[in-house]
Amino acid sequence: MRGEILAELRKDKGLTQKEVAEIIGVSPATISNYEIGIIYPSVENLIKLAELFDVNCDFLLERTRYRFSWDYITQGIQIDDQIITFDKIFSLFSSLNNKNRIIAMNLIESLLISQKTIKKKK
Repeated sequence: MRGEILAELRKDKGLTQKEVAEIIGVSPATISNYEIGIIYPSVENLIKLAELFDVNCDFLLERTRYRFSWDYITQGIQIDDQIITFDKIFSLFSSLNNKNRIIAMNLIESLLISQKTIKKKK
């Protein structure tokens, strides 16, 4: 686990090292040591950190680039008045031919760029 990942997640959530330490039951120095790579969390603390930051343990361990927790994946996302599961999204995407998958990915990437631009202007 690279400590930079933990530090980035903590900052994204607006938490201090002290707050994270209190939540998972360790000292602030321990969180600092995790973040600079001097020590690594125990399995128990790794799970607590994953739950706190709503990511999966494999993401913290850099075994995957997908940060979503299992709960997040199975819950799905709300779009207006309905819940769309990731299984449904994956199924729809898998049903597309290769040309349309590329078009869909380009569209999603364009929307994300547009969304980031709008956020920066606010």
